[in-house]
Amino acid sequence: MRRSPERTAHGMCLLLWRVAWTPLSVRQRYSTDARVARPERSDGRGFQSSTTTPFLMVRACHPSRGRAAVARQPASARLWTTTFFPTDKLNSANDGGLSQASALQGWLADGTWNVPATGLHWLGGSLVFDYVAGAYLSCWAVLYSIIYYVEPGMPTFSISQLLEIGSRVLIAAGVPANDAATVAQELADANAVGHDSHGVMRLMQYIDGIKKGFIKPGVPVEVVKTGGAFTVIDAHFNFGQVAAMLALEKGVAQARAAGTATVMIRNCNHVGRLGSYSQKTAMLGLASAMAVNAPGPGGVAPYGGVERRLGTNPISMSAPWGSSALVLDMTTSATAEGKLRVAFQKGESVPEGLIIDASGNPTTDPATFYAEPGGSILPLGGSMGFKGFGLSVMIDVFAGMFSGSGVCRTDLPRGANGVWMYFIDIDQFIGRDEFDSLLAKYVDVLKATKKLPGITEILMPGEIELRREQERRANGVAIPDETWRQITELATSLGASLE
Repeated sequence: MRRSPERTAHGMCLLLWRVAWTPLSVRQRYSTDARVARPERSDGRGFQSSTTTPFLMVRACHPSRGRAAVARQPASARLWTTTFFPTDKLNSANDGGLSQASALQGWLADGTWNVPATGLHWLGGSLVFDYVAGAYLSCWAVLYSIIYYVEPGMPTFSISQLLEIGSRVLIAAGVPANDAATVAQELADANAVGHDSHGVMRLMQYIDGIKKGFIKPGVPVEVVKTGGAFTVIDAHFNFGQVAAMLALEKGVAQARAAGTATVMIRNCNHVGRLGSYSQKTAMLGLASAMAVNAPGPGGVAPYGGVERRLGTNPISMSAPWGSSALVLDMTTSATAEGKLRVAFQKGESVPEGLIIDASGNPTTDPATFYAEPGGSILPLGGSMGFKGFGLSVMIDVFAGMFSGSGVCRTDLPRGANGVWMYFIDIDQFIGRDEFDSLLAKYVDVLKATKKLPGITEILMPGEIELRREQERRANGVAIPDETWRQITELATSLGASLE
């Protein structure tokens, strides 16, 4: 992980100071072995040590955990990188360089390292530890100008790799190829825009749903009722993404014919990121409003309550914005359940004000949500949480009751959805050109607002996702180690190859 300029400068000073008295030593070479146990780290970046060897230079490559070609960067990106690492961060005994090498060797073998590839040497899977002279280190430091500590990072994937991983796992679980492609695309696209809570981490949930009979791959999605400007769809518990794409197709066609259209989906599984469908609508030149409820068990407490009674009940609205889209995509709860899952798998805490434990006490530990008994997510709004609660109740009415999916059902798993979609053909109201002009003026006025200290720009709804997508499509998506471990184990259990 690249360090900040301030810490880099500090590292440079530290290096040059140490170089002045670094003794000549010998070069030692050791081969990596993924079976070496990973030493404990005291701070996530380095090791404690009582050794006196002043400095260690390490050349290390990005290892290929799981040997999965589609699951790692290409070989051209797994070049050896050079890193300066002070040995007072190594956790080793006072028995010389061998224990240091073994400790660091095991650490490297168990991690992926986000340090930029310099293409220095390809050493065929080995580590080279050079105790070198101060003059050599000084020249090296001046040449590269940047100091990195060795730091662990998460495995990184391209969007196409995530799509391939999702497709292979789903097909291995018996999902028809076309449906698997639809679901995998939605998961990968969610990762692309930064909504990792709705990305490939959902594969485990989906395959578990198939095994338990809640998700029924390949079952036909049925249009049960239709009129000039409405459609009711029964997904028959096929994948929610498959049903939602059919609903989008029907709604857009009807709105273009009638000016507006309403589509409801019942008996539907998790649709994924709701904003994906509203964004697609905007890119087709229409505006939309969509909402999803949880007809089965929810994870959100009513305002003033402690027990889970509501779903996160997201809402999304969209409109065309030049060649892009203006997209609001939010839950009516303080956070999405998937974001808790991401934090839980990373071993991180969450901000205050999002969840309570089973006794109603505020907490920042996402593990309390998954405990038994589990805690609850709070409604959106903090001390004004009755507003988020009110929105959630009305989404249960529109998306749950009107669709026929229902509410308070005990025969469904967490993650089932009732869906409401509303489409507007802008051209049949004020005309696209006039709308574009109004929106452009509106955005300019908002962005020209005098800003608070520390704020450099006013961002429109969905704009941060657009920027994240550009960055992630260029640089890839980092997946938490625990998520990747679960995916590889799942693939192995299904006989899916990720080579």
